[in-house]
Amino acid sequence: MLSDPEFRAALDEARSAVFRDTIGSLRVANTAAVETLRGALSDGPSAVRVRAAVAILQLGTELGEVSGLSTRLAQLEQYAA
Repeated sequence: MLSDPEFRAALDEARSAVFRDTIGSLRVANTAAVETLRGALSDGPSAVRVRAAVAILQLGTELGEVSGLSTRLAQLEQYAA
């Protein structure tokens, strides 16, 4: 089945759709998560505030990396088509 080009194309498209849906869901959830972390920046002990700040910075970096990879993947897909 994986050697069938039509099947492979359909499988790749299905995987891409799942990935896009997952990223969309994460973007929606990120808003609430960032608001929670932002609240922790000003409330609670200093260890909680520092951990919230670190989490925000890590998530921002990871999101940037995923966004960059997504853009590069789209470009490669266009080139391969």
